[in-house]
Amino acid sequence: MGKDKPFTFTATVFVKPAVTLGEYKGIEVKQLSTEVTEEEVNQEIDRLLNQHAELVLKEAPAENGDTVIIDFEGFKDGIAFEGGKGTNYSLKLGSQTFIPGFEEQLIGIQAGEERKINVTFPEDYPHDELKGQEVTFNVVCHEVKYEQKPELNDDFVKELNRENINTVEELRNSIRDTFKARKEQEAKNHVIDTVVDIAANNAQINIPEVMIENEVEEMIHNTEHRFEHQGINLDLYLQYIGSSREQLKEQFKPEAEKRIRYNLTLEKIAEVENIQVSEDELNEELKNIADYYNMSVEEVKKAFPNTKDIEDSIKIRKAVDFLVDNAVKL
Repeated sequence: MGKDKPFTFTATVFVKPAVTLGEYKGIEVKQLSTEVTEEEVNQEIDRLLNQHAELVLKEAPAENGDTVIIDFEGFKDGIAFEGGKGTNYSLKLGSQTFIPGFEEQLIGIQAGEERKINVTFPEDYPHDELKGQEVTFNVVCHEVKYEQKPELNDDFVKELNRENINTVEELRNSIRDTFKARKEQEAKNHVIDTVVDIAANNAQINIPEVMIENEVEEMIHNTEHRFEHQGINLDLYLQYIGSSREQLKEQFKPEAEKRIRYNLTLEKIAEVENIQVSEDELNEELKNIADYYNMSVEEVKKAFPNTKDIEDSIKIRKAVDFLVDNAVKL
């Protein structure tokens, strides 16, 4: 380019869309119950007992819920088919892990007994050659076992090896406390989700497509990062499940638009309600970031010389608190 020729360039700057708030104070929310029932406690204890149950040999015929140790081989038109054979296979009757009708026909079988099982493969079976086909399985039962649950007593509780929990009563109280904390958190989240959703849907916002696309790209990037931590290549995974990045982007779009709408609404509420961030709040947030990333506060300050983004994040959280505090809890 010559010295005398003027230099021109075009820059595209994306401006956040205008937000017109609707009703956001006094939003009515029906609160979730945080009561923990004895039935829930008993169900959890029963789950623990089942988890520690032992399989014991049974002389009687197999019932639903029993486990049978079997050899089996499948035949279609009298010819054995690929993948239809198993040896010393442990099958819990009623688990619905086999073709529909297979487990039901093993009810009443005993150790040493042989049976022929006739079933029809479902129409949506993944192997085309077997879809909707009638087959016969030759089954030999070696053993029948039943689950013997341990007795609920202090010895069982001690075997769970839970800190400071040595008696049945302490176990029940611990389960009750855990359920209570979980329900209280769920109830709190329900209120937050409801007020933010209603406030955002009451607002008028014309979200540019480019903002949604950028948010989708960020979601794709985060998903890819999570997969990498698990040693999985995102593209190979998508190929495996018969999908693609473009399809994934389309799936992410509604959530991306919702996130943007929520954030823009909360930012506007913070502005209208003149929500500010104190120095103590900012320092506390910097400390939390430092602790999370195992850094010093000074290192965080160097990484974020401009704390505006951090302050905006705090304002959004305070805007959520504002909505919750001004909600009508029913």
